[in-house]
Amino acid sequence: MNVLVVEDDKDISEIVSGYLEDLDFSVNSAGSAEQALEMISDNKFDLYFIDIILPEMNGIELTKKIVSDHPSSKIVVMSGGGEGVDIVNQVLLDAAVEKGAVVSLAKPFTFRDIEEIVIQLKNA
Repeated sequence: MNVLVVEDDKDISEIVSGYLEDLDFSVNSAGSAEQALEMISDNKFDLYFIDIILPEMNGIELTKKIVSDHPSSKIVVMSGGGEGVDIVNQVLLDAAVEKGAVVSLAKPFTFRDIEEIVIQLKNA
């Protein structure tokens, strides 16, 4: 299964990509929605892990675009940001799910969280 991780924070991108590689996925990463769209035009991805807060085009808009162009794709949206922003992050995650994401994942998360989501999506 081919996976694209869209995350502008390089450390988080490397962590998520590493988790997915440990689960034997083929993983690519993009640092922005624009870069992701370029990669999508040249490659087929089965699963996406998309950060909600991205420069220029946010993860909700990117999710909507991917679902429109590739309806069979499975999208996991991620968001976080620290103390006091939990409600805002949950609203953003919920909005992305309304636009077609299948699962939302609040930061911080663990390898086990990623593994459970992947198992859930494989069985869906």
